[in-house]
Amino acid sequence: VRFEGRHEWSLVASLRELKVALRNSRGRGDNECKVVVSASLSGELKWNGAVVTSIWSEGAPGLIFGIPANARTVLCIDPSKQTATTFGNLPAADPVVGDVDDRWCGGVLTKGGKIIGIPFNATQFLEIDPEKRTVAPRGETIFGRNKYRGAALCIYGRVYCVPCDASEVLCFNPKDGDWFTFGNLSALGGAKWSGGVSAESISLLVFVEFKR
Repeated sequence: VRFEGRHEWSLVASLRELKVALRNSRGRGDNECKVVVSASLSGELKWNGAVVTSIWSEGAPGLIFGIPANARTVLCIDPSKQTATTFGNLPAADPVVGDVDDRWCGGVLTKGGKIIGIPFNATQFLEIDPEKRTVAPRGETIFGRNKYRGAALCIYGRVYCVPCDASEVLCFNPKDGDWFTFGNLSALGGAKWSGGVSAESISLLVFVEFKR
């Protein structure tokens, strides 16, 4: 993730250890990479994707939040203090499909300051409050496996989820928790896209091609 346009953070999560490497990308010839946070965190394939809050955010300025994949907690990295902590206590299993891996994949920071985790194998969205340090599933049931990988926030505040094996684009409204789908992409098969960006000035969404 890019931090305030000056540095890039790379998260490396192994079975027993988390390391965060900071790469200085302010200019040519100034590209140092070093480990600045190292923490012992048990588990495997714990988080998938991260969201950084603005340094101007109230209650959670300039923090990096890891989106739970198999972890039952949210990861919080404080670059200024060089610390890594976790919070939350998610259920061990999905309420609809039971025990499943890779529940959420990527997330976006909404205009209201909440972080929305994107359902990959989970049957609901995940809402993270960076200020209150709370986390909980949200929204009506969404069926399917390997559904969406990442999302983009549009100019109107809605979250558009990037279809992986899903055959439709998923749109989520953070204000009321409602969602709907549109499009018919079934002819393109599985593993279509992974991640996306929004060009707010022209209300355009661009998805990144994904290959197995």
